[in-house]
Amino acid sequence: MGKEEVAEELFRGHPMRYWIGCLRLPSGPDGGFSVRHSLVEIGEPAVMPLIAELKRGEASAVDAATLLGRIGDVRAVEPLIAAINDKFYLTGNNAIESLGIIGDRRAVKPLIRVVNRAVKCKWNKDDKGNRRIRAALCAIEALGEIGDERAVQPLASALKRGDPVMAKHIGTALLKLQS
Repeated sequence: MGKEEVAEELFRGHPMRYWIGCLRLPSGPDGGFSVRHSLVEIGEPAVMPLIAELKRGEASAVDAATLLGRIGDVRAVEPLIAAINDKFYLTGNNAIESLGIIGDRRAVKPLIRVVNRAVKCKWNKDDKGNRRIRAALCAIEALGEIGDERAVQPLASALKRGDPVMAKHIGTALLKLQS
């Protein structure tokens, strides 16, 4: 099915804002899968409405962050960078993953900051610390995907943290950066 057919099926009598609004429903009209899949298939026309949804900062921003990465449009880079610190930590994590998928080098410095924020955190009952570490793990993977050499030194420094989970992710990212 081509983009034209997907768009025709998706928009059948409903504007884009209706379908973006479906992301706000607990499970969407069909469990949400075909709406999300169709928005990705449509691609470029869905980008600006998804960016607007991301900026709303509500629970649906979690999906918007993911979908923007799957579409891969560079117009989403700056809004995704801004979403890294969203009040919903899953939005931030999904934004980080999407930045890695898009691969734009503008994301390198913000992703390094995410890693640096987690360096002194420990896995424990402190949920904020655990969330920072999880975000850092996403950022480490994204840095490996982006492939910018500016990430090598900060990742090597974070390796000194001594956390085996983080060390595994850093090792994988450094291998990607050196290949």
